[in-house]
Amino acid sequence: MSTIGTMVRSVPLQRWLPILAFGTGLLLNRPQLPTPVTEQDAESTGQFSGIRAHQFVSRIATAPRPSGSAQHAAVLDMLEAELRSLSFQVEREGSPLQNLVASAPGADNGGLWLVAHSDSVRAGPGAADDGLGLAVALEAARVLSREGLSPKLHVLFTDGEERGLLGARAFVAEHPGNRVVLNLEARGTEGPVFMFQAAGPVLESYEASACQAQSTSLARAVYELLPNDTDFTIFRASGAWGYDFALIHGAENYHTVKDSPENLDPRSVQQLGDCVVGLGRQWLGRLEEGDVLRTGSTSGVDSVWFQLFGRTLVLPPWLVQALALTMIFNLQRSSRWGLLVWLGALPLCFGIGLGALKLLAQFPVFYEGVAEMPGAEPIYVGAWALGLGWTAVLARGTRRSGWLFGGALVATAMAVAWPQVGYVLLPGLGAAIAERRGWRWTQVGATFLAGLILGPLVLALGAALTTRMLPVLCVAPIILLGWLGPMKNIEAKHRQVTP
Repeated sequence: MSTIGTMVRSVPLQRWLPILAFGTGLLLNRPQLPTPVTEQDAESTGQFSGIRAHQFVSRIATAPRPSGSAQHAAVLDMLEAELRSLSFQVEREGSPLQNLVASAPGADNGGLWLVAHSDSVRAGPGAADDGLGLAVALEAARVLSREGLSPKLHVLFTDGEERGLLGARAFVAEHPGNRVVLNLEARGTEGPVFMFQAAGPVLESYEASACQAQSTSLARAVYELLPNDTDFTIFRASGAWGYDFALIHGAENYHTVKDSPENLDPRSVQQLGDCVVGLGRQWLGRLEEGDVLRTGSTSGVDSVWFQLFGRTLVLPPWLVQALALTMIFNLQRSSRWGLLVWLGALPLCFGIGLGALKLLAQFPVFYEGVAEMPGAEPIYVGAWALGLGWTAVLARGTRRSGWLFGGALVATAMAVAWPQVGYVLLPGLGAAIAERRGWRWTQVGATFLAGLILGPLVLALGAALTTRMLPVLCVAPIILLGWLGPMKNIEAKHRQVTP
């Protein structure tokens, strides 16, 4: 033990400063969950009550409720009664599928729509998927209508989502119109809420709402490449603006008997409700003042955005591109060998991850969850350790400067070609430049900024991708944190070497 202590004490402080700065940034910008508000406090303050919404989930998710079942019919009756108690006019549309459409008297098809789906899979009671969305929409509608029901506020509970988004397709076909949609979903039962899709010029209202759900342009860009859909996919394709929310942690409970009220975190319910109420007030205010929802370029959001201390920071893409080009010109050119090794490390680590995935698939526990295997967290840690291990070994083998040059070129290309994703690599690029030139304190600042920006992403990446994408989880540390490998040598050419 004394030998290890001596080794640690012999390492100059400047070797540890960048790593400490990075870790500090991670901790400072880690996602936080709010304390659920009680019914009594909600009544006196006008807040969303996560406690009351969670209790309603317990009434909804007593048994599976697939479309057409007796349990589904009973839940529809309960939802209709709750909506009518809030002075909504409620229509049941479709047969055998039944959408519940709730609007104020005399309202048109436009305005703000709170959307969730009423059906569940046969395998579980659907507390999170989508009892969470149903309860949050009801409680949010209660809060938003405290001073009178706005004709711009609507609630839609779709049927047949689990059978191919059938209810959403039918509604859009029968009710064309310009609208803002808040779609409430879940693929897990706990953790911070994610706003993973947006459509239309909606980020200004998102910033103003003070919604603390995790959100990044990277998530939206990557999600569009995946073969996954929610009801929001249908609304976005129809030209609607809006946001798509979901829980992703606790994915081992998704579509299983463990998707129960006991496993649904009330703090997550509170965070989603706070976002829906905050955004609801923003959009109802705009719509009631006569703001017109324009059609046209509504299929995407081109800005770069991410969370910083619970708030959303939005940047224009050209700023990210300009920063990347400015920094790459300050990186001294190094060996082509380093570039080749950096690029070669990606398929190598991917291949190792693929082999590990095939090995995991031999064990029955891997198939216990539809979306994720139980107890997957150690595998996430192992994937990160593998990627960082290769980073350290290969960076040393290429005399560190060549490794940084390769990573910096890839980071620049990504930031220029795809700024909505590449922005996450810019702090690492800055750290690489500072390491190469010996700018000690600049490097410390860059690594701190990297920790801030990457903090929510690092904590969410495993839950978002799951062990089904283990090869990508192994590669991610090389791309995101590859600049950490050479950090230990920053002071080598500046300190005096003693015998």
